[in-house]
Amino acid sequence: MQNKTLTAKGKASDRRGLYGIFSNAEQDLPDKVGAQTAQTEQSAAAARAAARAAAYQSLLAAQRQAAQDSYQRSLAALNATYTQRAAQRQAGYQDTLKLLQQQYDAGAAQLDAQTGSALQQAYLSYML
Repeated sequence: MQNKTLTAKGKASDRRGLYGIFSNAEQDLPDKVGAQTAQTEQSAAAARAAARAAAYQSLLAAQRQAAQDSYQRSLAALNATYTQRAAQRQAGYQDTLKLLQQQYDAGAAQLDAQTGSALQQAYLSYML
């Protein structure tokens, strides 16, 4: 049952008047609002998913950076340890060389003194 009649120009006219037009709009409104609401919910869900993905990527980047920083600190500590050990070995080597030189010099001085004393005694014995 339609409330429309044809006018002389062949166009349909609504006998219900303005109220009928608005009531049809009100009936169509829930469908349009429901579609818009569903679309808005989908958009919001997509935005939340994108935000979660961005947060996850940000977290992964932060973890990678923390791991890289930790690696760099560990490598620097390892290099510092190697450098320190090399310096200690070099210092030990130099100390050993110094000690050996002192022992050599002391031995040579003692030998010179003994040799000088022996030569002096030999000379005195030869002269007597």
